[in-house]
Amino acid sequence: MAETYKKLVQTLVDSSNETFYTVASNTTTIIRSMRAVNTTGTAATLKLFHDGTATSNMILPAVTIEANGWAEFDGTIIMEAADTL
Repeated sequence: MAETYKKLVQTLVDSSNETFYTVASNTTTIIRSMRAVNTTGTAATLKLFHDGTATSNMILPAVTIEANGWAEFDGTIIMEAADTL
């Protein structure tokens, strides 16, 4: 199977839990890195979950991103069809 490299999502998120990526059917997605950017003038908190927002689904605990700063994830997340982030 051929690998296709893509930017998966670029979106603004608010203070609620929301799904910003769902794996398409018949697809496996391998995430190797992510960057979250805070474009506001105040600090923001980021949490990241895989397949739901229960504590057991958390893959990145609360991280504070300073005003106009960023946080990077450098690891591997393997997602199957219908998985969410």
